[in-house]
Amino acid sequence: MKILPLIVLVLCLGMTTSCNKDDDTRRSPAANPCPSPFCGVEPTVVSSGLEITFLNHELEYPKSKYSVFFKLDQASNPVTNLTVDDVVVKDNGQVIEFESANELTPDPQSFGFHIALIVDLSESVTESAVLPQVKEAMAAFVNTILVGSNSDVGETFVAIYYFDGDPDLVALQNFTQNSDELLSTIDNISADLTRDNSTNLNGAFISGASIIKSRVNNSPKLVDVGTMVVFTDGSDLAGLSSFEEASVAVQGLSDGENQIDVYTIGLGQSVDNNVLQQLGYSGYYPSANFTSLTPTFEDIAAELNAEVNSYYKLEYCSPRRAGQTEIIIEINKNNVTGRIESCINSDCTPDPC
Repeated sequence: MKILPLIVLVLCLGMTTSCNKDDDTRRSPAANPCPSPFCGVEPTVVSSGLEITFLNHELEYPKSKYSVFFKLDQASNPVTNLTVDDVVVKDNGQVIEFESANELTPDPQSFGFHIALIVDLSESVTESAVLPQVKEAMAAFVNTILVGSNSDVGETFVAIYYFDGDPDLVALQNFTQNSDELLSTIDNISADLTRDNSTNLNGAFISGASIIKSRVNNSPKLVDVGTMVVFTDGSDLAGLSSFEEASVAVQGLSDGENQIDVYTIGLGQSVDNNVLQQLGYSGYYPSANFTSLTPTFEDIAAELNAEVNSYYKLEYCSPRRAGQTEIIIEINKNNVTGRIESCINSDCTPDPC
């Protein structure tokens, strides 16, 4: 089954025109874009069991195509598999009938999902029998995220970093969609990579937070989501940074405009469960031994895939060509509902989709 990083609900709606209609008798685009496309107000969300997070919207001047980006959850769990049958669009109070076939397609140009996998490769890992299992788990994570989710249809990027006792993270593979590159990088990890018997765990969180935050904030996409996954088999031994400093860095990810998830994986009895649980505010996954390590990585990857599939883009082609148009998007899924109320300036949309 294909798992798409973003679903676009293309609703080709109207009274007398089709979204694919090309009518040369229509007015030509104006020289300047519309200065006030959204009536001067922000969209509002009303939830009745269905948790809708409004992310962004745009109006494609001079066309009448209005796009809304949003995320769906129910009881804090991602809602996937939304279809056009679950959506009703009202245009100035009038339910608009469908004129042409609707389709579900990905929209990689607008959406970016960025994952930083940060692994502990201090001597306790590289010089022990656990290294092959760590590599196997990392490969399973990549396969589930990119290969299993059919990354060809979405912009999902993964980077791999490692830490030992040094002050800085080391990039094994920068952000890429290429699963072969990532798997080759993992395969090439060996005991010769590092022989440091210290662990700069706090510093890994601080550096990792800076990397993923910069990646998300500087992406050219319209909507970006970031995730940091940190694996360790121990606690901080280097003492280069404090837990308080690491906590502040991680808290900055949850407080930002683009919230970034942080997951932690702790292997064995030497980890500090309280530390990893506090820093991994999106989820802490303890793994008692190396035999459960691969399923643990796969569980996190599956959760991330569900998160990806709960992001949507609705494209609506309004029949209005003048005045203010109040748009209500009603969603009914799993017997719970919610709606987005918005407004567009139809003076900005003289042309059909």
